[in-house]
Amino acid sequence: MYFLRSISFFLFASRIQLSFCGSIDFKNGDNSDATDGALFYDHRSRVDPNTDVVEEEASGEKEPGPFCPKPCGPCSARNCSLPYCKCSNDAIPGGLSQADAPQIVVVTLQNAVNSQSYSGWLSLFEDLKNPNGCPATGTFFASHIDTDYYFVQSLQSKGHEIGDNTVTSTRRSVNYWRTATESTWEHEISDQASVLKKFANVTDLRGFRAPYLQMGGDKQLRAMKNTAARLLYDASRVSVKFSKSSGDGLLWPYSYDNQSTQDCVQPPCPRQCYPGVWEIPMLVFWDVDSKPCAVLDGCQAKTYNDIFRLLYDRFIDHYKTNRAPFLISMNPAFLSSEFKVKGLRLFLKYLTSYKRVYFVSVERALDWIQNPIPFSKLDDFKPWKCSRPNPPICPEETLNRCLYDGKRRSTTASTFTYALRSCAITRPQDCPRCYPWVRDPEGRLC
Repeated sequence: MYFLRSISFFLFASRIQLSFCGSIDFKNGDNSDATDGALFYDHRSRVDPNTDVVEEEASGEKEPGPFCPKPCGPCSARNCSLPYCKCSNDAIPGGLSQADAPQIVVVTLQNAVNSQSYSGWLSLFEDLKNPNGCPATGTFFASHIDTDYYFVQSLQSKGHEIGDNTVTSTRRSVNYWRTATESTWEHEISDQASVLKKFANVTDLRGFRAPYLQMGGDKQLRAMKNTAARLLYDASRVSVKFSKSSGDGLLWPYSYDNQSTQDCVQPPCPRQCYPGVWEIPMLVFWDVDSKPCAVLDGCQAKTYNDIFRLLYDRFIDHYKTNRAPFLISMNPAFLSSEFKVKGLRLFLKYLTSYKRVYFVSVERALDWIQNPIPFSKLDDFKPWKCSRPNPPICPEETLNRCLYDGKRRSTTASTFTYALRSCAITRPQDCPRCYPWVRDPEGRLC
């Protein structure tokens, strides 16, 4: 078997011929619903011409040694049970009734954590409390370039979850991520995890979101399993088919232990099975033009009431049916629109009138999904309590900022390309020699 794993190659298609492994029909990630990702994501972010970020030919990298995958079979109660496995369906975990299930609301943001996105993010959670009296929290998937790691650590100290959004993220093109090799995914994911740990003290990284929501299929999920971070979940896969209760039902998060039934609207999607890896499906909104959009800044809206209404319509569909987690996702660009932010803040404030609504991070949502208890007992659910102390944060006045030129080299010039600020850097001599990068998370090679 070791010999077979060392020399077999596989091609991703609707039917896959495996050299030395036989013919296996992988049905995960049916591409019949595939469409242009521009429908679901705001593609205004592009490579910054003022930096030296080069669009590498991802397909030219050497792949790590392939292995013979196992076919994915249908999921059932016989081969899948909580807390480690859940089938991809609309069933409430634990067999609970709608009346016994809380309505989980998860607010997420992705890309760089800087002064604008940091302050905009915190403004969304002002005065928001959960029914148990704990502050509302969410998940920020942080990329590296332009990120201020003091702000990352500050978010973590306030109880928010930090996720991985790769090192270079939207500084690359959509096609770069669509065609990236497994080696590229591994370095982008693991090196960002290393940077988050070193410069923001993020030691319990559990989640990942792909740039532009452009998944890398099996290459991405294998990379997630193979990196030192051993990430628990992906939150990149968009669904249209399972975004209306009147259709196929609202999809709950599920694990890749067995065959996925989720539609694949932005291929490639995983076709193999990955025990213990979870998917947090991104169910689309429907904007004023009745078009699907997965992130709020990709939704057409003319007034704050348009934002409020599309959020309300989606929420009611969740709340009155199977109470699948209600995911609200955005890019920093959304926070620059006053009327859109107003619509979102009004909506979040409105949700506090519902006594069964909890604002939690993806990590905390998964804690409940894996170990579901009735709403009546949530006061005793430890993962959702706020009695645990949050990680400390250093005094901002003790920080030193490191500056770098376009070649990632340290500089003292008044003009610079990159800056690095972190609680781990309190003296000029603490600055890395080079600005950290893919394949150089320590900042030593430039």
